[in-house]
Amino acid sequence: DSLLAQSESDWEAIIVDDASTDNTAEMVTKYTSACPNIRFFQRSVNRGVAAARNIGVTLSKGRYVTFLDSDDEYEVDHLAFRRRILVRDRMIQMLHGGIRIVGHPFVVDKDNPHETIHLSRCEVGGTFVIKNEVFQKIGGFDDLAYAEDSHFYETAIESGIQCYAVDHPSYIYYRNTIGQLTSQKLMS
Repeated sequence: DSLLAQSESDWEAIIVDDASTDNTAEMVTKYTSACPNIRFFQRSVNRGVAAARNIGVTLSKGRYVTFLDSDDEYEVDHLAFRRRILVRDRMIQMLHGGIRIVGHPFVVDKDNPHETIHLSRCEVGGTFVIKNEVFQKIGGFDDLAYAEDSHFYETAIESGIQCYAVDHPSYIYYRNTIGQLTSQKLMS
């Protein structure tokens, strides 16, 4: 619903159902039948968030790609605000940042799974807006157990990608959903 409410109307959405066991397909049908720029892809085997995002990007036709997890939302100006930045400065290849956190703001530290860190010290994949061709050049998200978005960001920086941090909190990141991977301790 937050995507449909965007002030920016030039977008497409690829919904990737990664073998969910709920009624996702049924819920998505009401959106795909009402909105032609929403497409649905359903997998029969769960392969994780990295594979789902990579498939979505592969199926997309846009110059830029971004992400919206099923338990998060966009503020009404999310896409328009980010588009203005990219139009104003064509050298920027990737945007990140700009989140409003609802719930617990600490996650397991990817570098020390016995500790937690504040999300302000993390790269949240849902906030990424990246040129499609640059995403393909980097090779997409690696299939990691945790922090695939931070790893992607680090790879982008190491590859010389021109990144820009956004301060405007237009991505609403819900941290109060039961079963979130970022809420679990990853101790080995």
